[in-house]
Amino acid sequence: MKNPKSFLIIILVCISLILSSCVKAKVTDADAVNIINVVGRGVAKGRPNIATFRVAISETKPTTSEALKEANLKVNQIYAVLESFEIPRQDAKTSSIDIGPKYRYNSEKRESEIVGQQVSESVYVSIKNFNNGGDEKLGKVIDALSLVSGISIDSINFKVENEEALYKEARKLAVAKAMEKIDDYANAAGVKLKAIRTITEGSNAIPYYSRAYGNAKMMAPIMEEALAADESSVGTSIVSGSFEVSSNVSIVAEFK
Repeated sequence: MKNPKSFLIIILVCISLILSSCVKAKVTDADAVNIINVVGRGVAKGRPNIATFRVAISETKPTTSEALKEANLKVNQIYAVLESFEIPRQDAKTSSIDIGPKYRYNSEKRESEIVGQQVSESVYVSIKNFNNGGDEKLGKVIDALSLVSGISIDSINFKVENEEALYKEARKLAVAKAMEKIDDYANAAGVKLKAIRTITEGSNAIPYYSRAYGNAKMMAPIMEEALAADESSVGTSIVSGSFEVSSNVSIVAEFK
């Protein structure tokens, strides 16, 4: 060989590279062993304090002006009822007004014919802090509105005014649950927590409302003998139930 020193240098460089790669691989394997991924779930519950519902009015008269006049009269009656319960005017708003002809199918002529002019109007109502005096306040409002003839009430919903506070509580509980698992693994393995690598939040569950509602007057004929109560003592019973949210977190921890 012409230059044995150069050949020796090349061999030493190759050995050095091989040893270096082995050391790196060993460190990587050690890191992988000391890492754990845990999941925590937190659930927070609250009681709804806002109730919303829709009041619909529909009037059919020979002329549009007559139908509109009758619809406006009932809307004013609705607002009067709400004001009697100290519900602010801004918490009730008209969402739609539809004016047009009312048709009816004539089976003898096999065609639709105009029977009058129809005015339909929807008013959305929001009652805040309705459960301060118990859920019966909402029932009393609906009972009072039912005295306005020719209207319908539907789309009753409940919600919490400050939902974000519940979500924050659920997140804290989820992280605490995950950290509790990390501590359990560390104590069982005889190691200590070195660092939190990542925290990932999963999708929150859809807010869940547990509720039930019904009109006791509709059940009165069936329960009349069992209840032995007069009709004036029976009102609309509404139970708002509870509002529930959940949070899921995934935490990657490193032990030492």
